[in-house]
Amino acid sequence: MDYKFYNEDLNPQEFKITFERIPQTDFLRLTNSISSFSVESQIGRRFYFMVKNHDSIIGFIRISSPVISISNRNELFGTRLNSTHINNHMMNGSVIIPVQPFGFNYLGGKLLTLICVSNEMSEIIKEKVCDYCFLETTSLFGSTKKVCQYDGLEPYLKSFGLTKSDILLLPTSNILKELRDTLTPIYGKPEYNGRVVDIKKSSPKLREFNKLVSIIGTNLKKLDPRKYRDFKKLKEEHMMCHTQRGYYYSFLGYTNVIEHINQGVDLKDLDRKKYDFENLYNWWLKKSINRYKKLKENNTFKTQLEIHSQGNVIIR
Repeated sequence: MDYKFYNEDLNPQEFKITFERIPQTDFLRLTNSISSFSVESQIGRRFYFMVKNHDSIIGFIRISSPVISISNRNELFGTRLNSTHINNHMMNGSVIIPVQPFGFNYLGGKLLTLICVSNEMSEIIKEKVCDYCFLETTSLFGSTKKVCQYDGLEPYLKSFGLTKSDILLLPTSNILKELRDTLTPIYGKPEYNGRVVDIKKSSPKLREFNKLVSIIGTNLKKLDPRKYRDFKKLKEEHMMCHTQRGYYYSFLGYTNVIEHINQGVDLKDLDRKKYDFENLYNWWLKKSINRYKKLKENNTFKTQLEIHSQGNVIIR
């Protein structure tokens, strides 16, 4: 099957936006062809969506189960919520990716985000999360970029500080292959079909790389303390991502979500019709038209479709 990614020059007033659910396999295959970072599988509850303008794809959305503890969320709610609270009420916008240059030319990332908080999206999620009333997400680049696609979306999406985390950056595929080919024959486990981790679980590449790096560190610490210190310094200075990500959340039109989740009081809404997609779309449309006109006036409207890894995806 071939796919048409949006790369046209239309005034936003001519758009016809729709979104539909797609299987995980199609989602991963397609997002990795247009994304600048690797999108991997996840465990837990997941909803996958393709967003279109007429018959052309303009972006992808994955709504999935949140992690159990985030300091920003704990501060927002004034307590460390337990897994029951989180699983019964919350979801995470883990992937919100516009096709480029649609995202740049039309503020496409903001449109996809507004779809995430729409009543139409909420109704779909409530199929599995009956008391769904809270969506959260984090920016991709955090403190390394001053501008984020989630900024300027209040009151629908609000910012609440920066997350604090250090993670290993994924290496290039050839480096990961060399590590895998060298260490897997020695440390692979039969229960993982010879691999060092269970690749059927979420984020298999990242977990595999973390395990391989851990194996190297453990052996160096035993065999050569000096090289271990050098390796530890190398990892901290060149292999770790210390970027803080922006934390964003939405109460999805409800006014007392914190009290509802913390104390069990009934949910109240002020005017949830504002979260109907038609209303959100019209709010975004004004901004998109201004963006479009400005780019055309400055001759900075982009026309080159950005494809990062075509693989077995036929693009027309």
